[in-house]
This record gives sequence, C-alpha cells and structure tokens, in this order.
Amino acid sequence: MLAPLVASAGAPPGTAKPASQELDVREGRAGAAATPRCLGKPAYDCHAFGYAPGPTVCTPEGEVDITGCMRSTWSHSRSLRPELCGNGRIDTKTEVECPECFWWNDCLPCEDVVRKLEECDGKDLDGKTCWSLGYLDGDLACTAQCTLDTGSCRTLAADFLRQPWLTLPGLARFAWGDHVAGALSAVSGAVGVAWRSRRLPGPESESPAYEAVFAWADPDLRVLRTTRPFPVGHAGSMQLGGNERGWLLAVATYGDTLGPSGPGVRTYPISPRGDVGPPGANVPHQEALFLVRGAGGEPSLVGALNGFIGPDQPVWALDGWLVDDRGEPLTKPFQIGTPVLTYSVLGARAVYLGGGRFAVARGSTRSPAIEIALVDVKGQVQVLPAAHPRLVGTPVDIFALPDRLELIYLVGSTKSSIDPPSTYAASVSLDGKLIELPRRIDPEPAFGVAGAGAGRVLVTRSSDHLARQHLLSGGAPKPLAGAPDVLIPLIVSAGDASYALLSTSTEARLLRLR
Repeated sequence: MLAPLVASAGAPPGTAKPASQELDVREGRAGAAATPRCLGKPAYDCHAFGYAPGPTVCTPEGEVDITGCMRSTWSHSRSLRPELCGNGRIDTKTEVECPECFWWNDCLPCEDVVRKLEECDGKDLDGKTCWSLGYLDGDLACTAQCTLDTGSCRTLAADFLRQPWLTLPGLARFAWGDHVAGALSAVSGAVGVAWRSRRLPGPESESPAYEAVFAWADPDLRVLRTTRPFPVGHAGSMQLGGNERGWLLAVATYGDTLGPSGPGVRTYPISPRGDVGPPGANVPHQEALFLVRGAGGEPSLVGALNGFIGPDQPVWALDGWLVDDRGEPLTKPFQIGTPVLTYSVLGARAVYLGGGRFAVARGSTRSPAIEIALVDVKGQVQVLPAAHPRLVGTPVDIFALPDRLELIYLVGSTKSSIDPPSTYAASVSLDGKLIELPRRIDPEPAFGVAGAGAGRVLVTRSSDHLARQHLLSGGAPKPLAGAPDVLIPLIVSAGDASYALLSTSTEARLLRLR
C-alpha cells in the first residue's frame, strides 16, 4: 500500500519532504510544528497546491494528503464529447483551465475554454478559405478525416499560369536566415539553376557533406536537362553566372579546419552541355554574395563576405576576386568598400558594365551609406564618392544604363518587427553623383526586379501574398503567387525574358514571368 503524499514546502508536485520540513499551510511557513493541518475533513483544494481543482484528504495525523490530486496538468475536462467526424459540424470539447497558483499567492479563478476537435467537417470549414490560408484563390475542401484539403487552392495567378513553367524534381528548400542554397542565371540561349540536394552518408559527428545538381532549359522552358549530382562539401550559399562560354557556380562551404579543405568559396565550371568540371582553388571566405560573368575572354567577378577583427571589434568586409573560365582565381581577394560591424547585415549586388568593368553596390542594415565601386579586369577598385547620406540600406538589384546606375535596395531589417523593410530606388551617375533622390517605391520588401526598360516588374512580398508591380508605370500590385511559406528567392532576366525560382515546402517551379 502506498503511503499518502503530504504537501511540503518547496517540493514539486509528486514529492514529499520529511516531517521536520512539512509545510505549515495554516501560517504559510515551513517548520516542524506538530499543529494539525486539518481536522477530519479537507481544508484545502488541490488547486492551492498547484494542481487542477479537486479535493484533498485529511490523514489521521491531521496532515493534508494530496495523493489524489491530478498531476502534471493545469486543466481537466469538464465535458468531453467523442469526436464525431462526418456529422457536418465541427465538434468541440469544454475544458476548465486554471492558472498556476500555490498556497502563497492568490489563485485566479478557473475558466471554461472551448477547444475544437476537428479542422472541418463536411461543408463546415470553420470560416476558412484558400485566401485566408495564404493561397491566391480556389476551392477549399474537407477530407473524410475532417482535415482541410488545399489541393484545389491555386498558387499562381491566372495570367502566369499561361506562361511556361517547369517543376524541378528533387529541389529542396534549404534556408539559414535569409540565405537559400540555390542559384539562378539566364543567358540569351538558356536559363540555368543549381541547388543543393541530398546529404551524403557519413558520421553524424562530422560536418555534413552534400551533393548539388545543375539544370538548364531553353528560353521557353520546354525541355529541362540536368547533370548528375556532384559533391560540393558542406555547402551553404551559391551564386551562378552564365554566358556563351558556359556557366560558373560559386559555392560557399563550411568546415572545421583551415586550409585547402576548410571553409571557403570554390567556383565550379559547367560547360554549355552541362559537363561539370573540378572546382578552382578554395578562397577562404564565409559566404558567396554574387558572381558576374565578363564578356568575350574577360574574367568573371566573385564577391563574398570576409570576417576579421578590426581595430576595436569584429567586422564584415566585402571582398572580390577574378576567376577564369575554369573557376581558378586570377587575383588575390581585394576589399570593396568600407567594412561594417558584424551585427549588421551586409549585402552586395554587381553588374557588368562592358569594356572590362564591373559595378558593385555594397550596403548594410547599418551605416555607412551604400557605396558604389567600379572594378576592372585587373582587380583595380575605384570607390565612388558617397552619393547621398540617405542612401542607406541593403542592395537588392543594380542595373546599368548608358549614363547611370539604377539601384533597388531595402531600408529596414527583415529580422525586425519594429523596423520592417521597405523598398527604395535611386539613380547614381557613373562618377558617383546622385541623379534622383532616394524614393520609396513599395512599402513591402522586394525579392528582385524582372525585365528591362519601361516594362520592369518589381516582385515584392506582402504580409499575405506575393505581388508584382511595374516600376515605372506604377499602379496597384497584382498577385503573382501565394501559398504558405512561399518563397521567390531568385529572379533573373535575359533579353526580353525574365525568370523566377518559386519554392514552397512541397515543390519548386522555374517560372517565366514575361
């Protein structure tokens, strides 16, 4: 026969202390007093000892026995009906919830709480629709198991359903913060995409190693070809660039040791036929931010983060280096712009200007202002004068026009609910002078810009759905796509065509936007 459980001071529910430490609940203190706690009838409710309401028992010695109190719960069911899936209404149960309390503080009153036992039942969808669940539209239904069926909810807007698109089998969504392990690039004759695929077998104690896949399609997305998976180590961010000579894929990897096999950025050459060659030499940097191809026989520019200890504290710097068509570095890394403190989010975008020159926009969520730098094929860097003190933010895209650079950037932080990001635009001359003052073009954060000239489309993320909006023509944003956890991390343009990589938790699509 089990001994009764006696209420004790400082003891968690389900334990008891020796008699010398028993709780004198009458005076609210711990002591050795032998004064009876109750006289033949329970003087206290289980609720007073931290349990759900219920009676206690008075022992022959006058102690309060809490053995019968409900354990490890703050609520109990007052009326519980069995689940009746199929009766056409959502069944509920009523529970009594009691706030946590003990003998030394006042107990708040218990409350009845109604809980739903089903997501739906027949035509009773609990007021939910495809739109309220994050989709664009469609017909929400209820399964025979009384769960919501979103199979008929539409992800893409009707006008985009008429555009070509391809499903990318095996593409998984890998994200760390704002980073996605995938890359997209388009040239006049093809559009290519690379992504990190399955994890290779190995001991759990070691750093994981992965494979990557490269796929490419014709501009109308009629035929999709893929390479065999190839190993890329502990891969993180990826950047892809292409031209008529083929593709280059920069892969940032993590590692536990320094040296040739440690963390860094390696660039893989991929031929126009999809043949993946061995990567170039490892450059020990933390994250790949961009890869821009040069023209003709010119080298390509790779940009990545470099963390180091500054005069006072750790900082991030944007470094760049040039690579050849085999992915081999042609220069040592060189710094582009001013370093920022490591608690800032540093971002950068680059564009090829022609004539052996690249333009790079570097910015962050903190000062200093966005900097524009020109880099030539010899690795010489010219940082242009600061255009305007209000030009502060994180670059999203940069475009080269004959007489200017147009910059799209975010002001605010994607990780802050107090200062959410908005999308801004500015125009800067090639000598660093501000042509147009920074202006807010959308209250929502932008994923990127598709198209060229007057037909450019800004793709943004609203609180509920993705939207598209013409930059120059303005007008209300029009829906593009919507689904729970939908993401369009990559947008590129080539000629008159624009492409986006759309991914959800269940699928990934390569879309032609226009």
